[in-house]
Amino acid sequence: MFAQRWRHAVALVIALALGVGCGDDDGTVGGDDAGAADGGVDAAMPTSDAGRDAGTDAGPSCTSGCEIAELALGSKFSCARRENGEVLCWGRGQEGQLGDGSRTHGGRCVGGGIVETFDCSPRPVVVDLESAASSVSAGWTSICAIDGESDAQCWGEAGFRIGSLPEEAARYAPQPFPMLEDVEGVAEATFTICALDDGGAVRCAGNNGSGQTGSGMFSTTELNPVPVVRAEPADTALTGAVEVVLGTFSDFGCARTADEVLCWGSGEAGQLATDPPALPSNCATGSTAQNRCTSRAITITGLPEMPVTQLAAGGEHVCALLADQTVVCWGGNDAGQLGTGDRTARIVPTAVPGLTGVTRIAAGANHTCAVLSDGGVRCWGYNRFGQLGDGDETHEDTACRVSDSDTGDCSSTPVAVMGVDDATFVDVGVDHTCLVRAEGTEVWCWGRNDMLQTQGSATFSPTPDEVLPRYAPAQVMGL
Repeated sequence: MFAQRWRHAVALVIALALGVGCGDDDGTVGGDDAGAADGGVDAAMPTSDAGRDAGTDAGPSCTSGCEIAELALGSKFSCARRENGEVLCWGRGQEGQLGDGSRTHGGRCVGGGIVETFDCSPRPVVVDLESAASSVSAGWTSICAIDGESDAQCWGEAGFRIGSLPEEAARYAPQPFPMLEDVEGVAEATFTICALDDGGAVRCAGNNGSGQTGSGMFSTTELNPVPVVRAEPADTALTGAVEVVLGTFSDFGCARTADEVLCWGSGEAGQLATDPPALPSNCATGSTAQNRCTSRAITITGLPEMPVTQLAAGGEHVCALLADQTVVCWGGNDAGQLGTGDRTARIVPTAVPGLTGVTRIAAGANHTCAVLSDGGVRCWGYNRFGQLGDGDETHEDTACRVSDSDTGDCSSTPVAVMGVDDATFVDVGVDHTCLVRAEGTEVWCWGRNDMLQTQGSATFSPTPDEVLPRYAPAQVMGL
């Protein structure tokens, strides 16, 4: 079904390969909670916001279907989808992430100690979609919404890099993507994109130095979108998938079928549930780094004998929600992101002790969160920027080291997010977290806030204190 569309979209694919961002959050498609279509979203989009100025309060315009159904968090921005299909975004907008057609939103944010300032908005702005969204997914600096006809509209940095578009401004508002027609959803990460079609096939394009497109081959970049193939039976197309996720930094992916989980790409930290030296290839394409990997999807062994209902992929780890509402995780664990009570990597799916009644999971670069059936939320892993949300800045005696230049607080066991007992949805960016609560009427965020991705400020001139990390949830106003 995709062959003709994808063959005629090479320029677009290059754009996505270069410009698409993170399941900072993990890129996720087809999970039980994320991406599920809501009744009535194929209706026409509300038109009352057509003339809205960038950065104005988006809340009062909504009169029906206003409940928040889904969140999608990127590297330094956040988006929310209403039941009526409207999408609103806030935080960094420098690369067009806010999707309202504006280049400037009044806010000027300074991030990462850099003197340069960047466009941002502390208030949610309405994305200029042509039709209502039934699901939404975020990458590093880009985002896509799937409409009621199973077609995608995308915006952010990817749009700027599409050679067929006449001007740079095209990235600041949603654009239809021909390669993303008749799809169930899209998974995005830093340099890779995957699409899940309605027949359960998965196709990926973009960076492929670690085999993360699953094509069976290695290349610096996969210019033509290709089907993910299995290792066994050798080079047969992966079919029957109901969910696909990409790691935060796009160097591996996983898919879930009715009866198995398969992963491909980099496995250096154990995220393929295989001892790295046993992986078939040394993926040092374009680099001198040693990185064990596979370019074909391999079956994850060691999972409990029960269905997996959702996957979440982080920077170097994967978690699976099981039918009995428990969670198992595997892969890298430098910050305790597996929730196992230690910082030892796992190549076998390992249960998160004491965590039960889970209804949804989400993974960031180095932290993981879960919604419980009683409305509570538990998070574990890295906490340098307050992304665990329990108000505590010191959890363990020894700081976690996630890279040579990144050391900070962490918790290797789940902690309760402060003051939350009515959550229905959670999503995780690279270093921040947001949830939906109060029966869909409120969104609360915490964690890194250098680009006002957790809001932090009610004005367009944030003070130094207003861009500090937030260690406890605070309500996002303007929704």
